[in-house]
Amino acid sequence: MIKIRGYEITPEFLASRIDFAVVLQDMDAKTVDGHIETCLRLGVNTFCVNPHYLEYVRDGLAGSKVGAAVVLDYPFGAGTKEIKIAAAEDMVRKGAKSLDMVIDFAAVKNRDWNRLTQELKDLVKAAQGIDTKPIIECHLLTKEEIVSVTKCCEEAEVSYIKTGSGRMAGPEWTDIKLIKDTLSPQSKTKIKFSGTGPFWTTPIALGGFAAGAELIGTRAGDKIISELALYEEIFSKIEFA
Repeated sequence: MIKIRGYEITPEFLASRIDFAVVLQDMDAKTVDGHIETCLRLGVNTFCVNPHYLEYVRDGLAGSKVGAAVVLDYPFGAGTKEIKIAAAEDMVRKGAKSLDMVIDFAAVKNRDWNRLTQELKDLVKAAQGIDTKPIIECHLLTKEEIVSVTKCCEEAEVSYIKTGSGRMAGPEWTDIKLIKDTLSPQSKTKIKFSGTGPFWTTPIALGGFAAGAELIGTRAGDKIISELALYEEIFSKIEFA
């Protein structure tokens, strides 16, 4: 068995740390039904969708431990704070268990940290106790910006810092470690590691956990879990001197 940071990485544990996400604009209800079946079979943490399908997914997951999650102001984060918070409040009323909101990148690039922090605090208030996961797109930020954004997220006491939307690129393990090292030891904020497409492999997912992430956002959950036994065998041959 693989152990990472004290966690025993079983298929069940791995599934419980996956936010299954499919936010493609060309999905129909039949496609969503198939993903709901996958989420229920695997027992993932949440199924994250576009706002159009939130209530549909909420109803499809009813009675299970899998939560319905939703993206906000996706993928660019260019909406006003008022629009974002109104959308967050609407999604909470409609049964969301997690709000994955793209941050205000203009505030980041203009170093307006007070503005960004206030947006995040307003998101946490609108969430009424459910998980908040601001999407920060590490690949668009400098290392200094990642540190500053992390501090804003921590001050706002968001639930998780989500490393990216998964549309264009995945973060580096160094980004996850940088966020982890920036968060204070007593921080209430954790890390969600997200990527897309061929980026998502089982070694990448396990490396993300090793670097400090607590959740992974992916639509490759089935592949990652099914390959776990293979990588247990492969990794057993690695020795550290």
